[in-house]
Amino acid sequence: MIVFLCCTGLSSPLEGIAAIFELQGQEYRLVGVPSSGRKIAYRTTPGRHFFMIAARHVNADFMKAEVSPGKTYFAAVTVRGGGGISLRPINRDIVRSERINRLREKTRFFEVSSKGEDFLKNNPEYRKKIDDIRYVKQAQWDRRPYHHSIRPEDGL
Repeated sequence: MIVFLCCTGLSSPLEGIAAIFELQGQEYRLVGVPSSGRKIAYRTTPGRHFFMIAARHVNADFMKAEVSPGKTYFAAVTVRGGGGISLRPINRDIVRSERINRLREKTRFFEVSSKGEDFLKNNPEYRKKIDDIRYVKQAQWDRRPYHHSIRPEDGL
């Protein structure tokens, strides 16, 4: 499982406009909609995964994850300067810190309903916007020398 902790400061104008997806080839799976004070528990299979957060159809960030069976991993959804949004892995040592423990305790779980998945399937315009931003932003991300990644040893 990967728990996405939505940090304070994540509110309008991004709240309700950003979404986290797991990318599997050309397919998308909605992980959740980040909002301040929430955490999104995403149950996934062991192995390698690739995530994207998209906001306002102009901003995106990506994160790799390699997860082991029976472990829980954490990532932070953060706001960058200029209105950007990021996915950041939280390594094992930081997960155990007092600050992260407080954040884990203060946040509430958010569940994705079938309405979210239906929205993706039934709104080709939205899907096209997500495809467009993915194409541009992932190409930029791929050229970066360092990629944010959850590693197997980061799980608890």
